[in-house]
Amino acid sequence: MRIFKKLFIFFLVFLAIKDLSLGLSLLFKLEWLLNLAKLGYTADVKVVASFFGVCVLIVSTLCLLAISWTIRNKEEGIYLGKFIGWWMVIASVVVYFKIDRLDFSIVDFISGVLILIPGYLQKREA
Repeated sequence: MRIFKKLFIFFLVFLAIKDLSLGLSLLFKLEWLLNLAKLGYTADVKVVASFFGVCVLIVSTLCLLAISWTIRNKEEGIYLGKFIGWWMVIASVVVYFKIDRLDFSIVDFISGVLILIPGYLQKREA
């Protein structure tokens, strides 16, 4: 495997694990996560966190699908991975401007950029 393909898969694995743990925490350990972020707990937060937790688990599943396709040399894996990378960058910018918390958005922004760079450089290497 070429170096950019390995980096692409590595960063997708990192995002899949991060989103899997975040999604499960949102669904099953919400109080702990809110205390860690120094946020308050209400019933409304629980509803929103439940939907967001499921969405994050879907992104984690899409990362696994992109990894599988990329390992099997399917072009769809690269396209899906780049889509996920762009989604992470755009979502992080929206989160930053909506809630004005850089610490909540910077990890997703960096994850997205780290997926996009090897994603776009793979074709040049092939």
